[in-house]
Amino acid sequence: MSNGVSSNPVAGIKIPKFSERELIIIVLAFILGAISSILIALPVSSTLNEPDYLVGFVEEPAKIVLVYAVALLFPAAFLSKDKCAVYGAAAGLGFAFFEDIIYFFIMPLQSSIMQGTAPVASVEEMWLRITVSLPGHILWSSLAAMGIVFFVVDRNLWWKTLGFLVLAALLHGVYDATVGAGIEIGVLLIVASAGIWYAAYRYVPETGIAEKYVGILIAPPNNEIFVPDNKVFGRDDFTEYVPYDEATLISRNQFTISRIGEQFFIEDLGSKAGTSVNGTRLKPYTKVTLRPGSKITLPSRTTLTFTTKGAVQAVSPVTTLEVPSTGAGILIVPPDHEIAVSDNKNFGRDDFAEYLPFGEANLISRNQFTISRIGDQYTIEDLGSKGGTRVDGTPIKPYTKVSLKTGSKITLPNGTTLTFTTKGAIQDVSPVTTTRPEPAAPQRPTEPESTAQPTRTSTDARATQRADAVPRQAPASTMPESATKPMLARIVAPNNSDISLVGSRKFGRDDFRNMVAEEKLPFISRQQFTISVSGETYYIEDLQSNNGTTLNGEPLQPGSQRELKQGDEICCANVLQLKFQP
Repeated sequence: MSNGVSSNPVAGIKIPKFSERELIIIVLAFILGAISSILIALPVSSTLNEPDYLVGFVEEPAKIVLVYAVALLFPAAFLSKDKCAVYGAAAGLGFAFFEDIIYFFIMPLQSSIMQGTAPVASVEEMWLRITVSLPGHILWSSLAAMGIVFFVVDRNLWWKTLGFLVLAALLHGVYDATVGAGIEIGVLLIVASAGIWYAAYRYVPETGIAEKYVGILIAPPNNEIFVPDNKVFGRDDFTEYVPYDEATLISRNQFTISRIGEQFFIEDLGSKAGTSVNGTRLKPYTKVTLRPGSKITLPSRTTLTFTTKGAVQAVSPVTTLEVPSTGAGILIVPPDHEIAVSDNKNFGRDDFAEYLPFGEANLISRNQFTISRIGDQYTIEDLGSKGGTRVDGTPIKPYTKVSLKTGSKITLPNGTTLTFTTKGAIQDVSPVTTTRPEPAAPQRPTEPESTAQPTRTSTDARATQRADAVPRQAPASTMPESATKPMLARIVAPNNSDISLVGSRKFGRDDFRNMVAEEKLPFISRQQFTISVSGETYYIEDLQSNNGTTLNGEPLQPGSQRELKQGDEICCANVLQLKFQP
């Protein structure tokens, strides 16, 4: 799992990489720290009597409690101890910044108004707060926030999180109780706080607990979803990983994943369409064991892979090492189309639709099979497809990995056979022959033709003679321009955005995302229409779209082609008007 930090928790202090959401949390932590200083900490701490160390037990919880609340809302953003430490530092900086404004400006101004003197802050006080108090607040809050990672990953470790907060409050209180002894003592206390902070940093594992206890769901192709203990998953967790029109098949509360000790469990929450694990449908409200590699199938047919962070690091299902280009996998679709095979890639209907006759694509499941690679070995695994998958003529069992070798034949449910190979194998001996060797000239008879005995011409000889008789193709320069230069056209939307067209192409929802409002996009089918070219003429055909396609106001009949001319208007599902311009 990529948190942007090293996997070694004691190799030194790491600088994590933050997502957009995590950067927002940093800014929010700064603001929350400032708010707590104004509304909570200062009014309460100003009423406390001696001893001053009680101030730390007011200000530290006040600074960090709102950050704790954010961690409950977005636990995945607090999985790394490095990120938790940064969130806490931001809260401490916000607190100290506004506290210093109060001490440097507001309090001297208030005193000057009451005494009728100029508002002047003590130089010694300003120097103490800038050099000692400011870094102290940052260190203490960062220390308190570092313990959040324990509670986020395992709620039973709340006492460790509380322990870090108490430690930060004690350090803060000792500082407040002794800072009157002089700035030198304050500097020594801050140095000691920095040493304790670093010792705590070395103590905390990167994710708070052992990696084997950190669950992950891998959504195709390689999206990682963090699994905190006892997490309920539903529609909102998977909408970005499934097609728009399939998300509604998933219940708002689909299933829950929980952990007891080292064991993870999944439980269907009475979802309307059910949940399957390794091809078997779960009984509602019955816990089933999850192991690294278990396949969870949603009602939308999307298959998730459950694993743990330790398993990902041991044998990563998503290879992060650079693969030599010669080892890259390739599927060859007849006659000579090449599909790149990335590591741990799911293949389904959408991957092959453009290479198959229109009616045959529906025979292929949305998630037909997956091809993965570990080291130099490729494997294929059928994902419980409705029509099954064959390798070299033998059906493979669902959810069972089968070795793939260069030249292996993969047969889809519609009968199309794909050839698996690698880029290196193509470079050595291309499986699609692109050149034809020149036939050898027939040997001239040694005897005069008039004296040769008539013999029956052999099959090979006749083939050789026919090869010689085939006239050579004219050089490319003498061929007509229309045969060497593809025809160009485009379709233009009302906002003047356009899509270039070179040869035949299918169009659907994903092609028009920048041309139509988001709320209208679902009315367009995933495959709306196709534009094909024959000679110098373009044709349009509706692909049995849900809401139809019109040409110049007339509905197109699925399976029937209509000629396209310059300026023709194409309307998709009554929500998008396009103009054809060859």
